[in-house]
Amino acid sequence: MMITKRLGYNYIWIDSLCIIQDSPNDWISESAIMGQIYRNSTCNLASLGAVDSNGGCFTTRNPLLYRPCRLNGDDQSALYAFGYGDPEEHYQSSSRLASRAWVFQERMLSPRALYYGVTGISWECVSCSATESLPDGVQGVGEDDARDETPKRALLGIDASLTQERFRKEWGQILATYSRCNLTKETDRLAAIHGVVKELRARLDGAVYLAGIWMDDPLFCLLWETNEPGHHRRNTSYTAPTWSWASVNTSVDASLQPTGKWGEENFRGMSVWVTYDLREVAQIIETTVTPAHDGTRDNGQVSYGHIVFNAPYRHVTWDDFRRPAHASRNSRATNDRFLPDFRYSRFKLDEIWAVLLCTGFPKTFSRDLQDSGLDIEARIDIGLALGRVETADGRNNVFKRVGYFEQYYWRGDENIIFSRPHVESRNLILL
Repeated sequence: MMITKRLGYNYIWIDSLCIIQDSPNDWISESAIMGQIYRNSTCNLASLGAVDSNGGCFTTRNPLLYRPCRLNGDDQSALYAFGYGDPEEHYQSSSRLASRAWVFQERMLSPRALYYGVTGISWECVSCSATESLPDGVQGVGEDDARDETPKRALLGIDASLTQERFRKEWGQILATYSRCNLTKETDRLAAIHGVVKELRARLDGAVYLAGIWMDDPLFCLLWETNEPGHHRRNTSYTAPTWSWASVNTSVDASLQPTGKWGEENFRGMSVWVTYDLREVAQIIETTVTPAHDGTRDNGQVSYGHIVFNAPYRHVTWDDFRRPAHASRNSRATNDRFLPDFRYSRFKLDEIWAVLLCTGFPKTFSRDLQDSGLDIEARIDIGLALGRVETADGRNNVFKRVGYFEQYYWRGDENIIFSRPHVESRNLILL
């Protein structure tokens, strides 16, 4: 209250006071418009050093530690020593807020922010991030220097004019940062980023977003991967379909290179790198998502969702996802990856189906040779690992996601998972 008054303003929003506590109905209504509250505010105030709501903004400290110290000379030709105070480091290292998921969109959407920490004060807006030690902000050395990019500026830089490649990069960074944050209630996974999503949809001319997936680029959005699967699980309460990153309670990575410009691979164990040209081989037929709350109370949470798509698939075993011991290093790539969404003990390793979403070849090969499917020197297959779901009507095409895979092949391989033309394609339902 004191800070608000000293800044010359008469109104303040405090979540714990303005949202009726222990009222699910009021929380649903307010969580649906939190993005508007942050976006339309004048300034966001945050106490970085507070342990809980009883902590304040002010602390006892020595301000001389954060001011320039003149070592010699006069006012015209003095030599000064500065304490280094990178704004982002200040925010991350001295703040419990940095680890809270609900604070993520608060920081992204508010036009200005003033942070009170145990080591000093910092502030940020669209133009810069600064501290008492560096009141003019940290300046990068070039137009692409990451130090010039504030979270607010990054969000405002996203619009319909962005290339697919650039949007994938920006969304991947947003998702990676947000998914590392903690939630008291795992069911808030989609709600706590709803404000950012609404802002992005407006800036992307109403792009369709369903349960964490941008439908203008759905296959890319499906190819996320979890970090450290041995230390987490699927959410116990329903938060999202298994094909959504919001269904797991861990950080995720969605940093795939754009289709047509795949990443690099260590060619046959040597320092030679290969760039693949990716093509999508799966086709999404239908996507159904049911919001948990309708109309103005839609806060991003969902109660059900499924995707129907047509793609090559086959039953596999765990050994299919590993480089065989007998394979020649000159024939099989060493970069194969199978990343389960959670620890292995939570699904049966002998009941896995692989579904192929994208396949790629080195750009040096002709399109005619690629289309023939014969005599290809190298190939990469990318897709999802699925587990079958038992249904009351006995259908055998209903699955849930259990992981992500990349398979690299070279001439001479004998255990190619998706060897053509012996791979069946059919319509699959992914819950």
